[in-house]
Amino acid sequence: MLNNHKKLTILIITLWILSFSFSLATDVYIGSIYSVGKKWNILMTPFQPMPGSQKSDEMDHLWSIVKNDLEFSGYFSVITVQKVPTMPNSPNFIDLGFLQTLNLDNYTQGAYSLSGNRLYLEADLMNPQTGLRLWGKRYRGNIELNREMAHRFSDEIVKNVTSYMGIANSKITFIGKSGTSKELYMMDYDGANMVQLTHDKSITLSPSWSPDTTHIAFLSYRDGYPGIFVINVATRKIRKIASYKGLNSSPAWSPDGKWIAAMLNKDGDEEIYLLDPSGQGEPKRITFSRGIDTSPVWSPDGKQLAFVSNRSGGPQIYIMDADGANVRRLTFQGSYNTCPSWSPRGDMIAYASQNAGGFNIYAISVNGQNPIQVSSSGGSNEEPSWAPDGNHIIFSCNRGGNSQLYTMSLNGNGQKQLTRLSISCSQPNWSR
Repeated sequence: MLNNHKKLTILIITLWILSFSFSLATDVYIGSIYSVGKKWNILMTPFQPMPGSQKSDEMDHLWSIVKNDLEFSGYFSVITVQKVPTMPNSPNFIDLGFLQTLNLDNYTQGAYSLSGNRLYLEADLMNPQTGLRLWGKRYRGNIELNREMAHRFSDEIVKNVTSYMGIANSKITFIGKSGTSKELYMMDYDGANMVQLTHDKSITLSPSWSPDTTHIAFLSYRDGYPGIFVINVATRKIRKIASYKGLNSSPAWSPDGKWIAAMLNKDGDEEIYLLDPSGQGEPKRITFSRGIDTSPVWSPDGKQLAFVSNRSGGPQIYIMDADGANVRRLTFQGSYNTCPSWSPRGDMIAYASQNAGGFNIYAISVNGQNPIQVSSSGGSNEEPSWAPDGNHIIFSCNRGGNSQLYTMSLNGNGQKQLTRLSISCSQPNWSR
């Protein structure tokens, strides 16, 4: 066990290293990097109880969850009506003429049935020209899973209409600070179903999702000194995977789940190592430079890592192969660049760059060309993390005084505050 002086020294060094990704924050406006292109006009109506099923106010709101998901995706213009008219002489057939006046690409219909604590949901994607079903799904489960069912339906619509991946069922983990304690939290992509995962009354930092979203790696002082831990999201069981002498920080899970990249200084310098997620075996060191190498993040194909290093003076973003070869500096604009996050599309890296008044979020191509400022000046906007679709970013911001989490589409629309808590929220990480 380290004495108090050594523990304080390690804490100070850790916080200095992690200041590469800490933030103040203010208003943020993301500029246009990607365009979603065509927007599909889609009609939605409230889900109806099936014949013989009881009506439920909670279930009547399911369709609004789907509506919000589709609007957030950026791919749809959503039109809502309470009920689609039927043919005057054929009440069992909808009025296709009415649908065609709305210039629709698709419309949805859904119905639910409740039996005790069980929910049965039928949801269909329809052709407004013919009234025929294009695609449909039947969902069954406990009533507590109603939001997950709605999110799954949303993601299926996105996939079937656009061929792109939906993000409504993705998760976000982050750090919440209350007093001197920093704990691990988790929530849905839209800020709902927030859960506190740790209750250590200690310092927890740098969460990273496993690729299958069943586990989260993180740094914690729960034992009195910095170690890297993994928590099972379902069972809340925590296991330690690294507690070497000195610092153990900045874990990042590889896309195939076989490695966790992390910063250790067990050999006397702050370097990046590869750890077995089970905690077995010796760490594999992959950087060899004077100074600090930290904050590794993986490319989507797992073949490369981006990281932060001060080997050239101030902190800058670098890229290397997954085995540590072919190290190259990525950022040259700005004297203090940190918090790299690799887009799931593979072509860009978001990061935070210090300038007058604080930090702003930038994005740069992986070949180092065309760094673009994607948040406004006038404050600090930091800790970007990409959504699985590569078209949204979550970040921390204290425009209201206390740091909270916000998301924004990269076409400049859809800015949304996800957390409105009395605690300070930082270091978000979006599941894949």
